[in-house]
Amino acid sequence: GLRKPMMHLDIKPQNILRDDRFVAKHSDFGMSRLLGEGETTQVVTAVRGTPGYLAPEWIRYSMATKKCDVYSYGMVLLELVSGRWNFVPEAEDPRHCYFPAWAMLKAMEGQFNEVVDARLKLTETEMEEAERMTK
Repeated sequence: GLRKPMMHLDIKPQNILRDDRFVAKHSDFGMSRLLGEGETTQVVTAVRGTPGYLAPEWIRYSMATKKCDVYSYGMVLLELVSGRWNFVPEAEDPRHCYFPAWAMLKAMEGQFNEVVDARLKLTETEMEEAERMTK
């Protein structure tokens, strides 16, 4: 197959499917961009995508890189660990509108356990792995 670098640019839970062996597969490549040889960024004139998963540099500078997908994937991981959506615009308390900011504050305060969904019942080692994975 074709082996050119690609930016998906719309990684979110709804676009990650599983096959019959539970192997994750990306879907919806409508916003994706192929990168030319040696190319690492693309200027995207209209920022499109799903609020809460868009990398800050893409929003601010209209500059999309492969790191934008890494950021989006990190948001998906944070949602999996916390059991919460990362962006809730209708939240009553404005501090809870953008969950990752609150989660980062808790991690910096050494209280990452408050971020993790208690229903997961993680061991101490698993908690450390969850914290490392979401940084």
